[in-house]
Amino acid sequence: MHLRLISLCLLLFFTACGANSQHGAAEITRKATQPKSSLQPGKVHAGVKVFADTTQRYAVYLPPNYSHKTPLGLVCFFDSQGNGELPVRKYSVIADMYEVVLVGSMNSRNGQTPIESDRIYRLLEQDVREKFSIDSNRIQLAGFSGGARVAASLAQLHPHIKAVAGCAAGFQPQAGDKFSYFGIVGVEDFNYQEMRALDEVLDQTPVHHMFEYFVGGHEWPTFGFMAKAFQFFQMRSMAAGHMPKADQAIDGMMRNYRIQDSTMLARGEEQYRWVLQRKTIGYMTGLRDITDIQALKSTLDSSKGVKAERARLDAEFQQEMALRQQYVSMLQTTPYPQWERMAPMLRKMARHGADELAWMYMRVVNFLSLNAFMLSNQALNSGDLAAAERFIGIYGLVDPPNSEHALLRAKLMMRRGDSVSAFAALEQAFSLGNREWQRISTDPDFSSIRAQAAFLDLVKRMQTIPAQDRD
Repeated sequence: MHLRLISLCLLLFFTACGANSQHGAAEITRKATQPKSSLQPGKVHAGVKVFADTTQRYAVYLPPNYSHKTPLGLVCFFDSQGNGELPVRKYSVIADMYEVVLVGSMNSRNGQTPIESDRIYRLLEQDVREKFSIDSNRIQLAGFSGGARVAASLAQLHPHIKAVAGCAAGFQPQAGDKFSYFGIVGVEDFNYQEMRALDEVLDQTPVHHMFEYFVGGHEWPTFGFMAKAFQFFQMRSMAAGHMPKADQAIDGMMRNYRIQDSTMLARGEEQYRWVLQRKTIGYMTGLRDITDIQALKSTLDSSKGVKAERARLDAEFQQEMALRQQYVSMLQTTPYPQWERMAPMLRKMARHGADELAWMYMRVVNFLSLNAFMLSNQALNSGDLAAAERFIGIYGLVDPPNSEHALLRAKLMMRRGDSVSAFAALEQAFSLGNREWQRISTDPDFSSIRAQAAFLDLVKRMQTIPAQDRD
């Protein structure tokens, strides 16, 4: 197994408290301050309007024991497609465990400028702090894909943001970064290599950080891995003195570390011990004396097992980059019939087993999917319908479960005046899990069929059946 996938069997624990204080974030000028919200705890509330700008909305979850009398920590989510409800709903149980308020922006999405991102965040944070009781020393951000980049860039702008969980995309470190960082990425994600590189870059900076790698693709991480991020947030708050230390739980984690380290030592698993030291340092810095653990990690840095694993990772990186370049160039030149033979072969290589080679090929397939999507969009936007048909066809061959190729085909058919085929493609997108009824309802390509019964029925079904998590 990949050495970075070894997970600590550390017990998740939860505690909540914290003193309320003010921070120096820039405020949005307004004429009045709203009263505290009466939203029901223990329930996800979507579409909450920002008082200062009602075009801005967000989803919110308050843990069941929430009270205006007790300030809680805050985790703000930024989704790449503006679906702030998805992570709030997905991780609400974790909020119960760690007693934090969750909010998810419904406005922040890919394509916005840094100025727009900052305005969305400042409006959101101000509104949340007015509506709910928030501990100013425990404000953390989390983002997925482009939203992960937004979260990190906001933390670079606002010193009061204490920590960031970046899922499936990294950021450009800057001198003076003060926030702690928890990186999470799937081993089948096309941004995996970017996140692995960021892990190594941050090792050369003062930024306190941890990374987790899970078996999965470009998606919000599973419950268990996001729980690790929340645990990291809480332990950073304890280390900074913003929460009481949960000494019994911390001591239990340290005992568990000692047991695991002894087991790995007996087995001669140098590379796994190296990962264990890094994870323990990530959690325990500032909470316990870990001088011996830091020294052991430094010793293992030059061990035979760790050197061999680094060499393997470097060779894997070179192979993956060469395959990416090869296949992406073939998107432009290779005839469609050849892709009909080649795409299934690539997918088979990516699915032959849960090992490093399979994961690498899946990353290549996912990178091809992303490029086929972009080329399909570019061809549609330029009016080159013949090229669009070819790229959309290849997109469907490379990534059949993805509903986006079916939606693009529906747009292509509408531009050709074939509404019957467009409806068939929209139905296919729905069968593949697409529930973006707002998107298709406002897409100008479908303006001529919006009033038709079949279209209205499709929109109704999209609204009725909940969307699945992003694959």
